[in-house]
Amino acid sequence: MENGLTPYGPFIKEIKDLIYRRQYEAMQKVNAELIQLYWEIGGEIDRQQREQGWGKSVVEILAKELQKEFPGVKGFSASNLWRMRIFYIEYSQNTILQPMGAELGEQPQKVFLQPMVADLGKQPQKAILPPMVAEIGWSKICIIIIEGSDND
Repeated sequence: MENGLTPYGPFIKEIKDLIYRRQYEAMQKVNAELIQLYWEIGGEIDRQQREQGWGKSVVEILAKELQKEFPGVKGFSASNLWRMRIFYIEYSQNTILQPMGAELGEQPQKVFLQPMVADLGKQPQKAILPPMVAEIGWSKICIIIIEGSDND
């Protein structure tokens, strides 16, 4: 037993490392689900405002109702709901990825993240959250949104 370690030292360290790794992975998955939730809420707010012609008051009312329904759960303030809507609009309509030329062969194309338009009848499909965006924390997304709006 050198340095006070039992013969189980390497095994115990391995298990601790496994726990830390899995905790981190779980945290990443929870974050991705939270970002997906915010994306969907923002999309619904945007859709309802466009289709129903609702103004700003719907967000204020929704915030109050969500805070009543989920007491102690942070993230459903009116200002955060507005950020969700902006997040949805920015990433569903304005984001364009330019794939690398080597991957495209001779015919370069722009890949739009969403909304994708179906070939049949040109009906827009539900916008899908870009996978790499789901990996970014909400506070960083808010900074990106604010920085982007300052440049407009």
